[in-house]
Amino acid sequence: MVKLSVIIPTFNREDVLLRAVKGVLTQSFQDYEIIIVDDGSTDETKKILAPVLDRVRYVYQENKGISGARNRGIQAANGELIAFLDSDDEWQWKDKLLEQVKIFDTHRDVGLCYGQLRIIDSKGEPSDIKPRVACGKNFQEMITIGADFPTSTVVVRKECLEKVGLFDVSLRVLEDFDLWLRIARFYEVYGLTDQTFGLYHEGKKSEGREMVVYDSTARLYQKILDNYDDIPRNIVKTRLLTNRYLLAKSYYNKRDYAKALCLMSQIVFGHPLVGLIFTDDSDNFLTKTLKFTKPFVLLGVLLLKFIFSRFNRSQKSNLKVASL
Repeated sequence: MVKLSVIIPTFNREDVLLRAVKGVLTQSFQDYEIIIVDDGSTDETKKILAPVLDRVRYVYQENKGISGARNRGIQAANGELIAFLDSDDEWQWKDKLLEQVKIFDTHRDVGLCYGQLRIIDSKGEPSDIKPRVACGKNFQEMITIGADFPTSTVVVRKECLEKVGLFDVSLRVLEDFDLWLRIARFYEVYGLTDQTFGLYHEGKKSEGREMVVYDSTARLYQKILDNYDDIPRNIVKTRLLTNRYLLAKSYYNKRDYAKALCLMSQIVFGHPLVGLIFTDDSDNFLTKTLKFTKPFVLLGVLLLKFIFSRFNRSQKSNLKVASL
């Protein structure tokens, strides 16, 4: 039996995986196991692990996404504490685990402990710290603030996961925030922010990534509205509607007018006052009016674009038939 299990999910990261593993092996705290969950890699992931296979447990599965890989690691873990580390991030502070274990040993009410990472941008340059501000120590504070701390800094009690469940595989992003909120319903959250733990590598953003973020964020906040009563509903609803609106605009920019129109119709007819999310107390009457009408204007434009696109498609179809 070990005190702590370090779970590293990976997918085609042969170029950086050993860097992450070495950051664990140099930790001053040594009562741990490392579980690497290979989520269906097609590169040389297992081959490059050869020098450290005696120090890690290697688990292979067909590709299920990062949540599915983390969940597999949790199910295989023997530790009473679970630490998460993404394979493209790295721990550089050698006392990272030692100090977090101390928090759990001295604070029985704490179920989750997080810290900070230095962000490295796609050019390899340091750009910021994540998180920049405290993210809250309980459920209410985390929702209000919109807690955004890196998964690669988090350690949780395994008993928390047995109580609240694992990562939601239906969420492609913010699956971590969803789990942290569920833990914070029953346990305190501790931010250990006096020392930066290591590096968070952003990498290049894939095409269409923004749409995935908008969609998953909206799904998460809808899930929160559906499952919790004691929440700041106005804040949650504003974030939900904002992300649905941004998703509709993204469909519009991609000229997918049918999806954009369907989404905007749901927004406007389901929430006629949606325009209020764009207004600010400092706005004058005219500015507020213009901002308030933005969703209605977009809905009207989408309706026209949709009608014209269908008309043009019909005309082209008729021309093809006539040419035959």
